[in-house]
Amino acid sequence: GLFYAGVSFLESAVNEGWIFGLEQNSSTRSNLGVANVGSTGGSITLQYDVYDGTTGLKTFTSDPFMLGPGGWTQINGVLANAGLSKGYLHVRKISGDERFWAYGVINDGADSSSGTNDGSYVALAAIQ
Repeated sequence: GLFYAGVSFLESAVNEGWIFGLEQNSSTRSNLGVANVGSTGGSITLQYDVYDGTTGLKTFTSDPFMLGPGGWTQINGVLANAGLSKGYLHVRKISGDERFWAYGVINDGADSSSGTNDGSYVALAAIQ
């Protein structure tokens, strides 16, 4: 299972944040979770960039995706999709007024059929 402490509304991101220290290799994989935690019931549109953890170069930009009020989504294999073994993410809001929370999960096992699938939580460094 996965455990993490609760996150207050004021710790959530207004416009952007970073998630560092992700891995994808023969024994781990990384996912991204994102939630609309706004208080006024509006939708937001987000996008994320994947950076190579060795070179620091941006290697991938996601298509924009929308989250309705209270919405949550998970993107599996964020580093594998970019062909990276080590990396970090920049998550940014491109439209809407609500705040958001994002986090990484480093899972045990290169895929869901290997390893224990236990996850380690990687917090967002929110930019206010």
